[in-house]
Amino acid sequence: DFFRKKESSGGNHSFNGQRYSMAAFCLWQYHLITRIDDAARTEVSSLLPNIHFPFALTAHLFWSKNIQEERDAPHQILFGSMDPKNCLFIALAIHLESRIQHDNGRLASQYLFDINRNSKPENTKALVRTWMKNVFESSEYIAKHGDVARQLSSSHSLRKLPSTQVCMNGCSREDIATRGLWRLCNGMLW
Repeated sequence: DFFRKKESSGGNHSFNGQRYSMAAFCLWQYHLITRIDDAARTEVSSLLPNIHFPFALTAHLFWSKNIQEERDAPHQILFGSMDPKNCLFIALAIHLESRIQHDNGRLASQYLFDINRNSKPENTKALVRTWMKNVFESSEYIAKHGDVARQLSSSHSLRKLPSTQVCMNGCSREDIATRGLWRLCNGMLW
């Protein structure tokens, strides 16, 4: 919710829908427990309907620093949420709608989150990191969460929070490692 407020408060956007793209990017990273690199490199073609569950989607993340071969990157199932603020499907729909509208009726890039339009994933990664840094260093964030939280917050926080939440709700470390494409070494996530 804080990210949405901060992003909608204005700023220099390359297109009007960038605030929707940032929200969708953060929810994508949160739901898939993925790194910024992996989210930035997600291709549009990797997002598919789930053949077993018509209410779900499937995503296939091909790239990760921990994945050496494509067969090591399993398909991930995605579900919607009853909470519209946290629903990945709503965020993706708004993000894609604004991108298609901006790109004259089509997506101009192979990447799902080409926020700067026709840029490389490295540029998207840099933009998201800068945006998150600005959020974490803002006076509003510090007033709400404190200076210690600001010092501890980073882009990696969007991986730590969901992994902690699913672990507290009964998921095994192996399931978390599979979802987040993390290496598991001696029972520890890397």
